[in-house]
Amino acid sequence: MVILSSKISGVKIHLNGQFTEEYRIALEDFTMFYDFIDITYDPNNKSSLKSKNDRVCRFCQKSSPDVSFKKSAHLIPEFMGNRNLLSDFECDTCNMKMSRYEDSFAKFFGADRTFSQMKGKKGSKTFKNSKIEVREIKEDGKAKIRITPKLLNGEKCYNIDEDNKSIIIENTKHSYIPLDIFKVLCKIAFSLIPESELEKFEKLRTLILQNTFDDKILKGNDFFRAYTFKLNWNEYKRPIVMMFKKRLSYKDQNIPSWTFVLCFNKFVYQFFLPFCEEDNWLYNKSKEVTFKILPPLISEELILNFGNPTMEIFDFSSYELLKCEKEKIILYYETKAKVE
Repeated sequence: MVILSSKISGVKIHLNGQFTEEYRIALEDFTMFYDFIDITYDPNNKSSLKSKNDRVCRFCQKSSPDVSFKKSAHLIPEFMGNRNLLSDFECDTCNMKMSRYEDSFAKFFGADRTFSQMKGKKGSKTFKNSKIEVREIKEDGKAKIRITPKLLNGEKCYNIDEDNKSIIIENTKHSYIPLDIFKVLCKIAFSLIPESELEKFEKLRTLILQNTFDDKILKGNDFFRAYTFKLNWNEYKRPIVMMFKKRLSYKDQNIPSWTFVLCFNKFVYQFFLPFCEEDNWLYNKSKEVTFKILPPLISEELILNFGNPTMEIFDFSSYELLKCEKEKIILYYETKAKVE
């Protein structure tokens, strides 16, 4: 059994079951360099918040009456399954800005958002473009996915592989801005960083809010990547975020000081915070930075039952609108039936 003990709350995560050899080695390597600081999750009920007159925005640093706090500010986006985890330090102006970032993140998932049954304020989101419509429906009291392909210039957007009993869907995502996605991740992390550490992240706070960027800082910067795992099942009914900090005994190691792991639905996103004052020396181009990856905390039994998660690294450093990105979705079936 592996136990992760929080440095802040004292919460302990007991990891039962056997890990694959690959995951066990990666977990030991990661925990050698990083302390587990805390875990945050969507609670069953909304917690009490400060009076709106006493609130100060953590992002723009303004307070009432200069800004208002009328809206419910979700610490983790609602489309990831968060319902009750709210903050009392995000003003309405910044909340509107974060909502635009979250829109890019939602579009990044394309039709897979509906297939994965991610639910927003109004339930599951229907994906629709000129080639396909993917919608969640209720049938006999059960949630099902209805796929309606459309012919475009006589071409269909899917193929059926009879040998592997699969349907391969070629789709085009809606346009999104990659950097906005990274801003959402940073916003979540910046919301959870202990207040005593915030002054070390002034540049990160600026990045989250600003609209103009320096290509020299963004392009080729490995800090703006997300290391992701996609599971073959919905493991996280509610989102959780784990926070880790580099151990003091390894302060001279070429690894970032802070890393966060966001788990929601069937996805795991690990990212490393840029612009921490403690890491300024890492930006020396002559130093090669190592990014230690925490494997999904799932047992070998689950992998044997559902298959290996798919790992992918995404570069979210571009602030240009990304258009017409292709995605391939493979669905497996047991039987086919002709519908009249």
